[in-house]
Amino acid sequence: MLNPSKMIKALTLLDPSLFITALRETIAEFAYLKKQGDFKNSLDIESVTYGSFPIPTLDHQTGFSDLTEQFVLCFVSNCIFAESVVALDQLIDALEEGYGFKVRKELLNSLRGSGPPTDYNTSLAALLAIHRLAIDKKGTLPPTQVFELALKALQIAGLTNNTRVMAKHAFEWLNAKWPFIWEHQQFLLKYPAFYEKSIDQVRIAEGDSWVDKLIDLLQAILPTMGLNNESQLNSILNDIRKKR
Repeated sequence: MLNPSKMIKALTLLDPSLFITALRETIAEFAYLKKQGDFKNSLDIESVTYGSFPIPTLDHQTGFSDLTEQFVLCFVSNCIFAESVVALDQLIDALEEGYGFKVRKELLNSLRGSGPPTDYNTSLAALLAIHRLAIDKKGTLPPTQVFELALKALQIAGLTNNTRVMAKHAFEWLNAKWPFIWEHQQFLLKYPAFYEKSIDQVRIAEGDSWVDKLIDLLQAILPTMGLNNESQLNSILNDIRKKR
């Protein structure tokens, strides 16, 4: 019961050490429950025992590597949103050891900006590396890559049940990026004047849900991106809203 709270704290504080601990315990928990076959089989309420989940076998670590990488991508995304490259470097160094969980070398290479992406996870890792390089060089990226990261971070957060904590960081980051885009990159947008008012209204709108605020902002910005798959992306955002 404490594992999700520990993970949320690590993602919020950008604590690499705590994240590694939470990740290791999360994968151990999933592997243990899978081995038991059913959640009810994993806990005897009449004979409670205390201790840690056993270290997963290498086969189980490999079997949960996709989920492991999704958690890693969540943490790295938050590092980019906060421009915390120190935490990011510390995490990548720690992932090299990979004790208790499996992260592919391909993903680590993509996070470092080397090696071609081969799937969704490595593709997102490569995008994160591009944003990391822009932070290091104090450079700028086109609006489409800013939009893409916010959207994909929201998607990956949904797969790890961390949508709410991710949405807050992503909204604040995207909202802070927009004035620069409007002032210096408006020529890269499609019919920007037509959507200016609706975007501004969404940016300052009040609301308790960071997920809704982020989705609203992404949907308001989407028409200005000039993307061929606009309707598909809009449907993806609507689905995320329904499942939150």
